[in-house]
Amino acid sequence: MTDVKATLAQARLQQAQADFRNAERSLLLALEAAAQLYADPALVAESLQMLVAFYRQTRQINEAVAQALWAAELMKKKLGEGAAGLAPVYQTLAELLAEDGQQAESQRYRAQARACAKPA
Repeated sequence: MTDVKATLAQARLQQAQADFRNAERSLLLALEAAAQLYADPALVAESLQMLVAFYRQTRQINEAVAQALWAAELMKKKLGEGAAGLAPVYQTLAELLAEDGQQAESQRYRAQARACAKPA
């Protein structure tokens, strides 16, 4: 897991140096490792938040939505449909979709986030 944290730190440095192509690669790699190798909800949420912030900065909301959907589907398969670890991913998706003008989809993901966040 420290490799994901190191990759996120590297991405921060690359962004600060305006090396956006490599920063994007590092962020994508961190998200993929967090989701596929570790299935760690907190690490996925952190990686996704950084990637979404990057895509917002570069005005690539569609790409942010695509990556958030990918992370949500992968984590849903690994953790189960209503797992609490999905709540931050669904919340991120809801925010992105609202930014993109997709209000109905945004509300759907907000409801899913609330349902996942409730104790069983």
